[in-house]
Amino acid sequence: MSNAPDILDRFVVFEGLDGAGTSTQLEMLRDALQQRGTPCFATCEPTDGAIGKLIRAVLRGELEVSGCTLALLFAADRSEHLYGSDGVLAALRTGGSVACDRYLFSSLVYQSTDCSGEYVAAVNARFPLPRWLIFIDTPPEECQRRGGPPRAPGPFRPPPRPRGPPARLPAGNARAPGRCSTACRCNGACANATAK
Repeated sequence: MSNAPDILDRFVVFEGLDGAGTSTQLEMLRDALQQRGTPCFATCEPTDGAIGKLIRAVLRGELEVSGCTLALLFAADRSEHLYGSDGVLAALRTGGSVACDRYLFSSLVYQSTDCSGEYVAAVNARFPLPRWLIFIDTPPEECQRRGGPPRAPGPFRPPPRPRGPPARLPAGNARAPGRCSTACRCNGACANATAK
C-alpha cells in the first residue's frame, strides 16, 4: 500500500442504511464548502471504476460470487479509490476536502453477514480512517419509505429490515468508528436529511 497516515485529514465519510440520506448530506456538505471557497470532492463506494462496476453487477444479481470474494472486491475497489492516480489521496494533496458516501465501515457490516467478520476486518485493516465519520441514524421504516416499495433481497437490500453501520460492527474490531478522530451520529429522520 502507501505511506498514508492512519487518519486522513479533510476526509469525511457518511454512513447509514440505504435510504438514510447519506448522499443528500454529502452533497449538502460539498456545496456548503464550495460556496465558502473550499474545494470538496464528492465520491462514493463502490466507485465507478472497473472494480466498482463489477461490484455493482454482483449487487444487481447479474454476477454471482461468494461473500468472501465480494469482500475482496470491495477491498480492491477501496485500494484503487484511495491510492489510484485520481483517488482520495491525490485529491487531498491538492488541499481540498473529500466527502465519501460509504467506506470501510460498510464493508465491516455488510460483508460480515456472508463472510467471517475477522476476515473482512483483516482485508480492510491497512486502510486509513477518515478524520470525520458521520453516521446518519435513520429508522429502518423511514429508509424503506424513502426508497419506495421494498426491493428484491440482496447484499444491500436485505428483507425485512435494512442493516447498516455502525449498528452492528464485529466485536473488538480495531477499525470501529470510535477510532476516527471524530465520529458522530446524526438524526436522519429530520426534514433536512431527506434521501434523494
